[in-house]
Amino acid sequence: MARRAQQPVVPAVPYLNVVQADVRARSIAAAARAAGLSAGLSLLVALPADAQSQGQGPAPGPEPAAAGERAQPILDDATLRREYEAYRVSLEGMRVYRVSYIRVPTETQAGDLIARIRSGADFATLARRYSTHEESSGKGGELGSHASCKWAKSTLEMLDSLKRGQTWTRPVKGTHGWGVYRLDTVTPIEPRSFARYRHELLSGK
Repeated sequence: MARRAQQPVVPAVPYLNVVQADVRARSIAAAARAAGLSAGLSLLVALPADAQSQGQGPAPGPEPAAAGERAQPILDDATLRREYEAYRVSLEGMRVYRVSYIRVPTETQAGDLIARIRSGADFATLARRYSTHEESSGKGGELGSHASCKWAKSTLEMLDSLKRGQTWTRPVKGTHGWGVYRLDTVTPIEPRSFARYRHELLSGK
């Protein structure tokens, strides 16, 4: 009669840090499953060799810093400086555009509104009366402020050709109708100071 395979005995680990043990055991168990090992063996592999042989858990991790001792930072200042410089480079040439917009169903109506605006009609009044863009019509066509990366390339090129307060001279075809655009303001994006960047990065913001 074939002898029944004996299951490995997993040694007790009464003082193992619960959080560290759980994270470590999960990752090793996943690797063990990929290699075809059983759950019991995968947990056994998680323990150091000396603990397996002596029936003890692994040595405790480093003691927490005593009162008054300064904890080591997660990132040193040299690394933070490199991250900050990369952040500054990523903002080079970036600008924020504040734009007003009117959307109407037809190209003819959009062209008529542009002609009226160029003749002195108030943009905000026309937006409230005619625009079908619900998010902006009640605010006189104001779309708010958005960075360069939020605009389509063709729209960005159009905005860059306008002076502040100027309305684009032609209707712009959109997904839900025809648009009239006015550039209200454009300003360069100013990077955060290093102190603010460091604080927000380390605090997880």
